[in-house]
Amino acid sequence: MIFFSIMYMLQFIILSMYYMAVIKNRVTRLVILLTIIPVFIIFLLDLYRWEGFSVYNSYFASARNIILIVYAILFFLQLLGDEQLIKHSVFINTLPDFWFNAGLFIYLCSTVMRNLSYNYFSSHPGAATNYILSLSFVAGIIQLILIFIGLMKVKKSKHGYR
Repeated sequence: MIFFSIMYMLQFIILSMYYMAVIKNRVTRLVILLTIIPVFIIFLLDLYRWEGFSVYNSYFASARNIILIVYAILFFLQLLGDEQLIKHSVFINTLPDFWFNAGLFIYLCSTVMRNLSYNYFSSHPGAATNYILSLSFVAGIIQLILIFIGLMKVKKSKHGYR
């Protein structure tokens, strides 16, 4: 299970860099950069103190998801109030970044519940486990569809706006 934790940490760093690239507010970008340090500390605490190497590190995964959800919301709010897009009559649903963000947001929202309850449900299997896993898989499919739409918008994008 340590592989999942390491991959989630790498994913968090990569997605933090993505949000630093697309978010325009300098203070928010600095906060995103500085947030990597406490998240890494949570990663280490969960790995070495709280849950260990042999189980799924649900505390770290949940904290990571919640922080990434906040980043996604901040980026969406930026798109809604972006005066440059409004001035040039660019709809946010024509931007690839909007679709990438939407896909990540839906997937992260559905996996928060799975991450929080994973260790409990692995020791107490039942119907609730199947519902939560099904929700996570459906959200993963929706995420892939939204990211595909975003990739289709990259080809058609003429504006160069972020």
